Amino acid sequence: MINITAVQFRDGDNKLSIFNVYNAYKDYKSIDALHSFMEANREDIYGNGGQAMWCGDFNHHHPLWDDDANIRLFTNTALEAAERLINLTTEYDMHQTLPKAIPTLCHQHTKKYTRPDNVFASQGIQEGLLYCNTVPEIHPARTDHFPIVTVIEFRREPTPRRPTWDYRMADWGEFKEVLNDLLETQEWPAIEDTNKFNTQVETLTNILQETIHATVPVCTGWLGAKRWWTKE
Repeated sequence: MINITAVQFRDGDNKLSIFNVYNAYKDYKSIDALHSFMEANREDIYGNGGQAMWCGDFNHHHPLWDDDANIRLFTNTALEAAERLINLTTEYDMHQTLPKAIPTLCHQHTKKYTRPDNVFASQGIQEGLLYCNTVPEIHPARTDHFPIVTVIEFRREPTPRRPTWDYRMADWGEFKEVLNDLLETQEWPAIEDTNKFNTQVETLTNILQETIHATVPVCTGWLGAKRWWTKE
């Protein structure tokens, strides 16, 4: 059974692809499907500095992530099965973000802790990783897996400040005076058809723009600015 959910976030040229994987016990179908998808969509995922995360229940045990005390889990069969996932992380330069030996499951009957779940991320995410750990105290009732919380800091270029009209500092008396003067320079015949209506709308728009340019000061603005409105 293949069980993978994927989502890609975009912010301008920045891309982050997150894959949530469930790989059934003694099965490789989901991992093989992940491999095939990554291979077929490598440019869309990693192109132009794109980053990726793989997380979920991979159902594999290995000394790279399990507690060394769980030696009973490191059978030859288990280690051989885990190599498929390890080779895939090597091929795509994915790094384990959840530290080794942190358990992700408490068996409901034996109460033993194991680590079938994991989180892997590309190098760019590793550089911005702030936190990755389990939160056992909030795991839902009648479940044995622990939630994993990952916090990542993404750096992005600040939005360039574009000049805007500072209407708060406008002299509205001067604005009205200039506007009236410009309105008086035009003839305003009766509107008898659509063409005349459109012509007068364009003329009025141009007059308003000219008045704004002549009387309203310009400011560069700042990112923390809030909307403003009059007391009325």
